[in-house]
Formats: sequence, C-alpha cells, structure tokens
Amino acid sequence: MPRGFCGGTGKLKDIKLVLILAEPSNNTQSNEQYLKTKPNELLDEVSKFVYNAYEKSQDEFHQNARRFLNLVWPGLNFHEQMKKTWITESVLCSVPPIEGKEKGNSLADIDKEICKKCSEKYLLKQLKKMHDCCIVKVGTKAKRRINMAKNELISNGIDISTFHEIRHFKP
Repeated sequence: MPRGFCGGTGKLKDIKLVLILAEPSNNTQSNEQYLKTKPNELLDEVSKFVYNAYEKSQDEFHQNARRFLNLVWPGLNFHEQMKKTWITESVLCSVPPIEGKEKGNSLADIDKEICKKCSEKYLLKQLKKMHDCCIVKVGTKAKRRINMAKNELISNGIDISTFHEIRHFKP
C-alpha cells in the first residue's frame, strides 16, 4: 500500500514545493488491517496519519521538516504551508531491505528493481502533474533513487537537472 505522502491540500496549481524523501517509516498497521479497509478509506486514513505526524511534529524528523517549511514559507501557518507543499517518497511502500545488508545502509538498502518500479508506478505520475514547482530531493537515499530512475523520468519530460538537493532537515 503506497503511503508516506501528504500535503497539496489546496489546488494542484497552488503547489510550489515538492519534497522527495527516501521512504515511509515502518508500517504501523498489519496487512490484515489494510485488507479490511476499503481502498479510498485507506488512502484517506494514510494521508491523515502522515499529515498529523507533520502537524504535531511527532518526532525529531517531523520537527526538522517543520523548521524547513517555516524557512521556505515564513509567516504561513502549517495548513497554509501544506496547500503549497507536496511531500512524497522516492519509494512509497515499505519494502524489506536486501538480505545481508545492515539496516540503515543508505546506498544499498532496497533492491534497484523495486526502486525503479516504484518510481515508474508512483513517483513519475506525481511529478508529471507538478508544474512550476521547486523539487527538492531530501537525503542521500532519495538522491540515489531519483538518479536510478533518471532515464525513465527524462524520457517522460521531467528534467531532473533542475531538482535541488539537501542532505537532511537537521538545522
């Protein structure tokens, strides 16, 4: 189930900032819970969960992300910031790490084919809808995964040379 995305609470044309993160954090629901929920309800539930994590600055990552948004959109409250911001992931699904690799290995933690398929199925479709946006790859893993998918992105008219990069949200 794709998850880890939020924002864009206004109109599509209002989005001016796209943040591409690595992947969603660990799944808090079991697959059985997912199977019992209707798809539209599940997407709504996931989106609200992620939005609330940012809104409440749930942990250090979300606190730092909020600081970043406050720098980009000074004077706007969180709800106004999220009308102008779309937060997504380079890989939208939780996937197991490659066997034999230590957790947290930022350069080889998810199979390349999974990254490529996720980029084609989800990320590419999102980015094709974003026009006149500042697109930021956040972190080494997001940068690496975008680079793995660059041929597919470029062949679909997405110029990744215009993407910006930041190493992390930490101040």
